[in-house]
Amino acid sequence: MLQVAFNMGSNPQNRSNGLAVADRQVQRSIDPAIYRQRNVVERYFCKLKHFRRIATRFDKLARNFLAAVLLASTRLWLRACESKT
Repeated sequence: MLQVAFNMGSNPQNRSNGLAVADRQVQRSIDPAIYRQRNVVERYFCKLKHFRRIATRFDKLARNFLAAVLLASTRLWLRACESKT
């Protein structure tokens, strides 16, 4: 039973659409620079959500929430600058 569950991940028929990326008829081209920038933004939001106040939308007023986002962003920015020096 365990061996069957282990082998399910390697079977290409168990994928969501049944096709591997290399088997697609239409290959989508991506610009590496844009993809890199998008990845930076996604990682930033992931780091931002580690702050409980931001992730749970603790503040009811939009201005207080924006202030919390700005404070958290400042802390992330300072932490990034500190690690480079």
